[in-house]
Amino acid sequence: MNPCLLAEGPLPDIEDIVGPGNWPHLLQTLLWSGIILLFLAAIGVAVFVFLIKPRREIHRPSPLSLAHRALRELESRMDSLTANEFSLKVSDALKDFFQARFKDPIRFETSEEFLNRFSSSAAFTFDRQGGARTAIPVATGDQVSVFLRTCDEIKFGRRPDADHYKRPLLDQALGILASVQDETPVPTAKG
Repeated sequence: MNPCLLAEGPLPDIEDIVGPGNWPHLLQTLLWSGIILLFLAAIGVAVFVFLIKPRREIHRPSPLSLAHRALRELESRMDSLTANEFSLKVSDALKDFFQARFKDPIRFETSEEFLNRFSSSAAFTFDRQGGARTAIPVATGDQVSVFLRTCDEIKFGRRPDADHYKRPLLDQALGILASVQDETPVPTAKG
């Protein structure tokens, strides 16, 4: 059967193939392509800003500034702490400083162990021979030994006038920090 014979009039034109002259469709395609390119560019910028871009280095305070801050805080709390508590906290602040600055094991030693190590002939020879078990300068080590003896007197002596030793103990600690303030850490020998 012929479909033309069944229809009462002429068949409508079928325009299923669109030529290149259809401008509204072309502009819509260009618009969507631009939106997709902008979206991809935004993703690229976000990846660069958050992942690839070198991160700013976080400022970490130096061991010296941390020790000064701890001692200033203790100075403000000096009257509220007992002499024993105060000497322990000042001693800990200095030991933390020496551990961080010189990689010295003083933080994990008793005063007696440090003094024995300090008094041994081979302990602080880096000044003369270029390598040693510790990098604490000899002059500073002398100050630290006096400081540790004073702390031990306060902690274990239980002196009735121990509160009068708080200020001199704090001044000794600040003097030790001032003596190492301008010195550069000595690199330890690799072995």
